[in-house]
Amino acid sequence: MPRTNKLPKLQFHKASRRFLVQIKGKKHYLGNGDNPKKPPLDVTSNYNEIIRRLLGGEPITVAESFGTLTVVELVVRHQEWAAARYMRSNEGDNFRHAAKHLVAKFGRIPVEEFGPRRLSELRTYLEGSYRKKTGNRMTRQGINKVVSKIKQIFTWGVSQEIIKPEQLTALRTLPPLLEGHTSAPEATQKPPVDDDVIRRTLPHLCDQAKAVVSLQRLSGMRPGEVCKLVMEHLDTSRDDYWIYSMRLHKTAHHGKRRVIILGQAAIQILKPWIRNDGLPLFSPLERMNALRQSQRVDLSRNRRKSQPRKVPGTRYTTQSYGKAIKAVCEKNNIPTWSPNQLRKANATEVLERFDVSHASAMLGNSPKILQECYAKEDRTKAVRVAQVLSEQSVGWRDTEVASESTG
Repeated sequence: MPRTNKLPKLQFHKASRRFLVQIKGKKHYLGNGDNPKKPPLDVTSNYNEIIRRLLGGEPITVAESFGTLTVVELVVRHQEWAAARYMRSNEGDNFRHAAKHLVAKFGRIPVEEFGPRRLSELRTYLEGSYRKKTGNRMTRQGINKVVSKIKQIFTWGVSQEIIKPEQLTALRTLPPLLEGHTSAPEATQKPPVDDDVIRRTLPHLCDQAKAVVSLQRLSGMRPGEVCKLVMEHLDTSRDDYWIYSMRLHKTAHHGKRRVIILGQAAIQILKPWIRNDGLPLFSPLERMNALRQSQRVDLSRNRRKSQPRKVPGTRYTTQSYGKAIKAVCEKNNIPTWSPNQLRKANATEVLERFDVSHASAMLGNSPKILQECYAKEDRTKAVRVAQVLSEQSVGWRDTEVASESTG
């Protein structure tokens, strides 16, 4: 069979911790990195540039920019800043997701050449793109979020005096996509998870995950808040309720405090997991160690791998928490749901039984956000108004029918 020319693969040199590509016996170094499976954006951009030149028959060189800042260099600088700024939140992941699309399309061009027209080209490309994991198209809200994060990257560049303010002003002239004016699908809001679905799910979860789900349903905490629960943040001086005060939370940078009141039912869930070593109350690592200990027949032997590929963490993350629920639901033919739907279920119940001010105190959201996100109470009132008006309209509708029959 004739030999086929394959594209050169991206390689990693462990000793110098550099990425490289080898073409006709010559090594082209593309940049440094720590994880062979996750090359930095500048490395990926250099590799794509080399492949483009190779396929186009151009000279194979890694483009160097002296005195000219490229888009990928701006993104790398911003990510170094964002890694320290958003080390306790998921905002850094949102920036990385947006930067990935930006670098893939325009990573090699100088920053000053990236204007509203090219940002619009990127947005048009995203309108027809599909997500790798799910195969679904990007939604209008997701595209607007990516474009917004790109604008924020350039805003940071202006604050560092590496981008001209006029360029940021030009980028901001591109309006967001509006509903009905784009081919991108709309995002669907997930409803609150039904209590019957929760009851069907709980028996299949481990004891720790079962406690986390029950605690979140009772308190309305965010998934990240229940996963980070430690004893030093709990005030257990009262018998009728406990107070969970978080120093670092989602709205801490706005100067807001997050105080969660845990009633008697929540206290009974927490009591078996109380610990005073400063670690999170719910630990996948401890659960895995206890499971292995119970499964060992010969206690004198340790069959644990010296260098396992994956080690359980000391606490649950929002991702691992959600994956545990999803895996159990798919295995047992239960409708799939996510931890955020537990918070919605709690918010919906509080709004039905109390009012917006009670829900705001319970969930830590402003009344305006609660009315926008959990509008079931408003629909209930609208249904009641429609019923009353229908009952009162019987008189004039009967009069109208009678006049038509006599005429």
